[in-house]
Amino acid sequence: MMSQSQFGSQSGHPPRNRSITPKEVEGLRAVMKLLTQIIKYDNIACINIYENQQWLACGVLYGLLQCPVPVTLKGDVLGVLTQLSRIPEIASGILQITESAQILVTTGDCSPGSSGVSLELEQIESREEEYPMTRSFVNLLTAMAHSGANLSVIGEGVRAPGFDPYLTFTVESVFLKFSTRAYGR
Repeated sequence: MMSQSQFGSQSGHPPRNRSITPKEVEGLRAVMKLLTQIIKYDNIACINIYENQQWLACGVLYGLLQCPVPVTLKGDVLGVLTQLSRIPEIASGILQITESAQILVTTGDCSPGSSGVSLELEQIESREEEYPMTRSFVNLLTAMAHSGANLSVIGEGVRAPGFDPYLTFTVESVFLKFSTRAYGR
């Protein structure tokens, strides 16, 4: 299996600063939900979507996670990545891309809570009293843990290797703060 380590544009042009319209968000959410269902029930489609070098699906998905789009869309994107992670070889690649993209800050480059899923949880989801991105991120971590992928090597060469930062986030920022957060529904 090929590793998808690139995320972002391949055109060589700097990314454009452009906002996404509500209709585009609605369309992207529909595509994410459809894609989730396809790869949930078809392992061959799952592998083809992950490995296709023209699509660079993981690069596009992780790119969306780093864009200023609604947390509902980010939750749907993480839902696609969760279904891709059912296959151990894919889960290993997604785990490495998750670490490289710092969707959860695990290195000393940024202070925890200054970006990624932690920032979205504390500043956006808590305010909106709904947690689609956090729920989907925890589901992604669960899928990775159940996949059989070697979690002990994540972050190797950059930080102390292992899954501990992800478990720490889940326990300390999600589960232990559960009763202190407001919930809309």
